[in-house]
Amino acid sequence: MSRPDDGRKAKPASTLQHRLQRAPMAGERKGLGKVDFRKRAMLTGTIGLLVWIVIFGMGCLVDSTPYRIVNDPTFRRQILLKADKSGQDSEIPDAQIIRRAKELDSDRNVHLWTRMYSFGLALLTFTPINLGILCFLSGLMGGCSSQATYRRLLHDKKVPDPADGTATQASSSEQPTKTQWSENRLFYMSEQPITAAMRSFVVYLFLLAGIYLAAGDPFKDLNASQYLRMVGFVSSIAFAVGYDPTRFTELLNYIPKPGGAKP
Repeated sequence: MSRPDDGRKAKPASTLQHRLQRAPMAGERKGLGKVDFRKRAMLTGTIGLLVWIVIFGMGCLVDSTPYRIVNDPTFRRQILLKADKSGQDSEIPDAQIIRRAKELDSDRNVHLWTRMYSFGLALLTFTPINLGILCFLSGLMGGCSSQATYRRLLHDKKVPDPADGTATQASSSEQPTKTQWSENRLFYMSEQPITAAMRSFVVYLFLLAGIYLAAGDPFKDLNASQYLRMVGFVSSIAFAVGYDPTRFTELLNYIPKPGGAKP
């Protein structure tokens, strides 16, 4: 055992050697970094699917009205007006919701925790926001699936590896397989899943604007069957855009153009 210059007691050489053996080397990955990229993408996609199911279940089974009336006085007054016109309006709110709206309308001092709790549940259950979250998660799942596919193609050497710097010339038998993957398609398939999720959410915003322009207020008096059709439609588009936007563009090209113009 050697004594250091500052006078402190040195640790045994065996202990130091044991710690050096346990210490991670430079560049060594820790935790989830040790997991293969393809497995990480599939794990993220699976978690996104489970969260999607939970959010979808809340949109189907949980009514957002009891939570919206806490922080939205305008909507609360609309509920009370419907209750006053119960003989004229067939859409009568639930008696418990009416009673709660009257309590909130008379009592201005609502507890902060109640407001925060109601605001959070309203975010998850109110249909426009619920659909936006579902589209974001669908795009995330699409991005994870495309990245896993891209990693598999790299592993099977069916696409050129960008880490090589310059693409090697493929043999005549491999050339048709590699040329079917365009640069744009490979670019979208190799991007991070969060990028695909944000792109899908932006597409949802465009769809939402188009629906409002075409139908006025599509979420007014929305029933369960209409919600299911809307979820299936927007989630499918979000997944396709997240997986590979070029596929979605090809699908749009099959739509007949005015005047019979070719795409």
